[in-house]
Formats: sequence, structure tokens, C-alpha cells
Amino acid sequence: MTTPENIASSYACWRPHMVRRIDGQRYTDWPAELQIPTYDWNRVVGMPYLVYMPEIDRVLMLVYLDYRPCKPAMLFSDDHGNTWSALELIPTHAAINPEFGAEYGDTPTSLTYLGAGKVMFSGVEKRWVSSDFGRTWEGMPIPPGQNGKPWAGWQWEPYLVDRDATGKVIRIAETAYSPESDDYPAQGVHSQAYLRFSNDEGQTWGPEIAPSEWVGINEVGLARAADGRLVAACRTDLSAWYRDPAHRTPPGMEPPDLYSGFGISLSYDNGYTWSPVKTLFDYGRHFASIVLLPSGELVMTYMVRVGYPPNVDGFPTYGIEALVSHDHGVSWDMEHRLILDEWTGNMRGAPYAWWASPQSTASVLLPDGAILTAYGRAYRCLPTEDDQIGPPRDIGLVRWRMEG
Repeated sequence: MTTPENIASSYACWRPHMVRRIDGQRYTDWPAELQIPTYDWNRVVGMPYLVYMPEIDRVLMLVYLDYRPCKPAMLFSDDHGNTWSALELIPTHAAINPEFGAEYGDTPTSLTYLGAGKVMFSGVEKRWVSSDFGRTWEGMPIPPGQNGKPWAGWQWEPYLVDRDATGKVIRIAETAYSPESDDYPAQGVHSQAYLRFSNDEGQTWGPEIAPSEWVGINEVGLARAADGRLVAACRTDLSAWYRDPAHRTPPGMEPPDLYSGFGISLSYDNGYTWSPVKTLFDYGRHFASIVLLPSGELVMTYMVRVGYPPNVDGFPTYGIEALVSHDHGVSWDMEHRLILDEWTGNMRGAPYAWWASPQSTASVLLPDGAILTAYGRAYRCLPTEDDQIGPPRDIGLVRWRMEG
């Protein structure tokens, strides 16, 4: 007999799932597994980040809890996502108070594993570092940019970590951007994405680089391809056409940044110069996470916020997709996109429909060759009494493999 209790428990563990590959005029289904570990939490949970720590064969997932203020929290899996530890709040305030009064709280971003037990992520005011595989954390200031202002304003993506032949970390790169509302380079015109480097695991940082090719670019995720070049997945600013609320579906749907797209920029000199951004999607798809496979192929997961038609009742549909590059990021197999997951939101029309959209993707390669992809799967959230995003808002996980 199916009861609410065992429905919840079935969602919180792996259940059979299919990844769908577009093959010409048809789909090819690949077997996979889907899990919603937050199903019975009844909380707002968002922005998942993943790292795999090979020394102890553990996956760490970083999320934020609740909404305004947000609380950084983490959970661990020692069996590649089959089961997860209890949720642990990360006290990122000097008073050891995770709910310290800021309007948005301390939204955790950029989770990265440096090796030898060292993990890093960024908060609003500090960078947080653990030397014991994420068990305890210590805050360190985030140095300002070379203009003396806070580091470029916003940062979301994980750091790029370069190592020598022995595995020692020799350089870290981080990206950030100044939003359109700031005066970089002219107020209200466009975003500017930046990057900078550290040679001492984040203790000090060099001056930022502002590639002219990254004007009109905001969030940038970095990966190193098998041939040594750097690949940047660049989220593009909203086009002028989509700034008109009449062009958004449904009309007036907010926030308009759901309609931004993304493209790829390459560097052949370790990140000092970059190619022009080659657009992959004009709108509605962004926030990419790139995994390098042992074959040398790159697999990039990203979220679909606009692009799927609503269902017959007018409720919006969202999803998570993946692309593969066989040539170190130069081109991507757009004709054979992979649909990892898709769902229908539970509210339609402005201003609530977008609440069910995904918040991010994060993918890691597991030692058995499977890919573990986490994402915000907020298909059940409801408004609070004061009209804010309310629970339940979930995290989805797909464990899958490249086939064919």
C-alpha cells in the first residue's frame, strides 16, 4: 500500500530514472537514477554545490537553507549519493550564529575542493576554509579588487584549481562580475566579468583581469580541458528584446534574468587572454558546471529556465540538460543534447511561476565513472504569509553515465 510516509522515503533514495538524448527525430533513453534527498524536510533549500574528496571517498554537498536570511549548511555521502548524513549548519558568523540578521543571510557559493582535506567556499563577507574535509570552518577576508572596492560585486562559480605533477596546488583562479546596476564601466549599460589568480591557495590574490570579450557577461565558470586550454562557460546579460516585459512568457514574468543565455570563451595562455564568447543559447539556459571525463571529453550540465513549453493547463515546465564537447570545448554537440530531468511547476502566472525554476547545477565525476548532478528542483514551493518564497523547495540529484 502506498502511504505519504513511504512516498517520501522513496523520493529520498534512488529510484529508476531515464536520461533522454535527442537523436534526430527521436529520443534515446539511457538508464539513470533520481533522488530528492530533501523531500520530507519541508524547508526552502537551494543552490547546491558538490565536491568529491577521493582521499576519503566522500561527496560533500553545500546548500543554503531558508530564505532571507539564508543559512549555509552541508551534508555528506560516503556511498556516492546512496545515503546522506544529517544536515549540518555551518556557523559563518563571528558570534557562531548562522542567522545573523542580514537581509539575505550568508548565501554559500563557489564550493571547491583543493585536495588533502582542504575545502573552500565564499560567503557574503568572507571566504570559508576547512582543512578537515568540511568538518570545521574558518573565515578569512575576501580581498577587494585593485580599485579598492569589494571583489567585483558577485561571485558564484567554483574556483579553478591548477596542480603540478605531484598534485600540489600551484594556482587558483576565481571569477566574479559587476552587475548592470553598478558603474562598471558605465552605470546601467552591461555587466563586466573578471578573473584573478592566487599562487598561495587563496591567501593573496593578484590584480583582476577584465577581458574585453567579457563585456556583457556576468557569471563565469572555468574548467581546464585535457589539452591544457581553459574553457569558460559565460552567462550573458539579458538582451534588449527580453527587457520588454511584453516579450516574456507569460507576459511580465519576473525576474527577467531567467531569459539570459550562455556561451563559451577559450583561453590558450592560462587565462590571460580570451576568445570572443561563442553563444550556445540566446536565452533561458545558463549556470553551467563542467566535468572532464577520462576520455578527454567535456560534459557540461546547465539549467533550463525558459525554453520548454508549458503543459496543457498552462503550468511552466523546467529542466536540467547536458552537452558534450569532443574537441576540448571548441564545439558542443547541440544536436544530441541530454535531458537529465524535467518537471512542471505548481503555480502559473506572474509573479510566482518562476519559483519552480532550477537555481543551479553542480556535477562531479565519481570513481566508478558515473556523473552525479545536483540542482534546485523547486517544483513544490508555495508562498509564505508575507508573499516570500516558502517551503517546500527541494534539491534534486541524478546519477547517470555517458552512453552510446
